Amino acid sequence: MPLMPRAAAGGSRVATCHFEHQNWRDGVAPPPDKAMANVKVDVAERHSYVFESDDKIKRRWAYRAGMALCAILGRFYNFSIMGIHNVPRRGPAVIYGMHTTHNIDVPIFLAQGCRDTSRVVRALLHKTSYMFGHVTKLFGGVVGSRDVAVRLLQEGHLVGVIPGGLEETFHHMSGLGSRAYEVHWDSFWSGKPRAGVAAVAIAGGPGVKVLPCFVDGGEEMRWNPFFDAWTLLRLPPPPGGAGGG
Repeated sequence: MPLMPRAAAGGSRVATCHFEHQNWRDGVAPPPDKAMANVKVDVAERHSYVFESDDKIKRRWAYRAGMALCAILGRFYNFSIMGIHNVPRRGPAVIYGMHTTHNIDVPIFLAQGCRDTSRVVRALLHKTSYMFGHVTKLFGGVVGSRDVAVRLLQEGHLVGVIPGGLEETFHHMSGLGSRAYEVHWDSFWSGKPRAGVAAVAIAGGPGVKVLPCFVDGGEEMRWNPFFDAWTLLRLPPPPGGAGGG
């Protein structure tokens, strides 16, 4: 998918999320592991809350309050979604995108996406982020393991993931901003590109839609003194990192 050109910097808080539909079944995709073809672990028992219906999740007062706050942030950043019609109103789908250096775009997107489609995205979180699981689970967040993702798709849910993880974040910080919108899915540990999104989509069964998205102007939405100092000092990516897939 050709990425949209980055938005011109200059302080204007404008961000747009672009959707496209992708079908890996007709192209080249890595085959799923044999173990993923039949998910043996009953993940529904370990993460029962995330398998609840969209209506039940949306009725929670915490969910409604959080989405209202994110809607206010969306107006502040003039955030909009293009191509929302590509998101199915029912049935399984995987939404994936790039990891920004702030992730403010994620909850804003979740709020607007729910408003426009009436669907709750089950966000796959890295295990280090899931230390706040008692909070994130109220909004459909769940630890991002493959068995959980496959089971969610098999039950017809909408799954969201940012495969690049922390490695992609530091990649965006390098090069004095010139790499801010480059896709970087290489695992620090193996050195190979992550293929979890494709494997999960295939293992999810027939009918799983794959929806890449891109936030145009996403890196202009934040100011982080730590990340800016790292960039100005031209420091290399840290040894190690965190990411899913």
